[in-house]
Amino acid sequence: MKPLPERVTADDLRDRIIDPAGADHTELTGLISTHGTPVLTDDPLDPTRQRVLFTWWPDRSPALSDGKELAGVYVWVNRLTDKKHADAGLMERVPGTDVWFAEISVPRDTMAGYRIYPFAADGPGVTDGKVEYSRAVVSHALVDTRNQLVRNRSPFGSVARCAAAPGLDDWIGPHEAVITDTVGEVPVDGGPPIRYRLSVPDTTGPTPINLLITFDAEKWCDRYQLAHVLDDLHRRGSLTERYAVLGIYSPAGSGDRLRFLGGDRTMLDALAGTLLTDVRNHLPAPPPRTVVTGQSLGGLAALAFGAWHPEAADRILAYSPSVWFRPGLHARPADVSGRQEWIHEQLRDAGRSGATLPRLTMAVGDFEEELAPNVAEAAGTADNCGFPITFRTYSGGHDDCWWAAMLLDDLAADTRRDTLPDDTDTGC
Repeated sequence: MKPLPERVTADDLRDRIIDPAGADHTELTGLISTHGTPVLTDDPLDPTRQRVLFTWWPDRSPALSDGKELAGVYVWVNRLTDKKHADAGLMERVPGTDVWFAEISVPRDTMAGYRIYPFAADGPGVTDGKVEYSRAVVSHALVDTRNQLVRNRSPFGSVARCAAAPGLDDWIGPHEAVITDTVGEVPVDGGPPIRYRLSVPDTTGPTPINLLITFDAEKWCDRYQLAHVLDDLHRRGSLTERYAVLGIYSPAGSGDRLRFLGGDRTMLDALAGTLLTDVRNHLPAPPPRTVVTGQSLGGLAALAFGAWHPEAADRILAYSPSVWFRPGLHARPADVSGRQEWIHEQLRDAGRSGATLPRLTMAVGDFEEELAPNVAEAAGTADNCGFPITFRTYSGGHDDCWWAAMLLDDLAADTRRDTLPDDTDTGC
């Protein structure tokens, strides 16, 4: 192995992994552990991109935890090495070591969650020594404990952040906010009740308290501590407005979640009616602004809420909404590339209603290949139907870390608006 330079840079470390020249396992793993993972270097072939080098090695034995022989290692990077790109996530072994690696080149503002899957020859999703992407593969993959965000106790697990990607430090605790929580449920005609958590910051301050409604409270309220993050930002001066957070819990099963968030008018009617009436009794005054946000199926529910109850929301934030939804679905379809008219019809009906429509923000990842054009089309329909709209794409996939960064950015400032051209007629 080449002698160490006085200061080991990311490029030096990459050279030692990619071109090891008689690598020493102990020295190499020590260097990677000290540096943290992944290893980011500028792409010499394209100044707008960076190379992201993922590594893994077993902590104790080359055998897997169930005693089976290790056949290979796959790094699942959200929408970058999954589906038809799975081969890009198959790792190579550094000769003479137990270190495995894979490298991809991505735009400099890329951010993506990732996990690592050491597999046996007969492991889930493995055929003839190759990994075929599936949810079973992701469920067996491991958080990269050498990732710097994991070491800092980020709630998003292992994340690859390139140089121009947004930060996630605001989500890392401990949080000092004083929050009062109320949990409960309200009945829904013909369906399961709405379970909710209302988190209200200290009410003694002079700043009025807005209301932020979010779906999937089990993530955004319980795990990510959204109300605490927002109040910490306000106290530090990074967020001028204050927010109480009303989190709506989703059922645990994927099919039940689809039925609950996918076009369930009775649920959204109960949310806009009984639940919001109860919530306002826990606030010191009527909220000056009500913002509804959601991601994926939660993003679809947020869009439907804005279309069906425009009087109840001032702003809708819908990130990567599941615009593939249509009535009658009991599971996510294998192919989501075709346009579905259901959400377009709801937006058109809202445009024809004569109601004052809430301001709408929509976003989708550049790497969400099937979903991205359909979300853009739904944004176009909303624009043509009279919704004041901001639409943008980002260098990422269907990923909590991106949605979290955009949520804080969108609440903090109404900038970077990219309104779609009003050059088509959707008949609103």
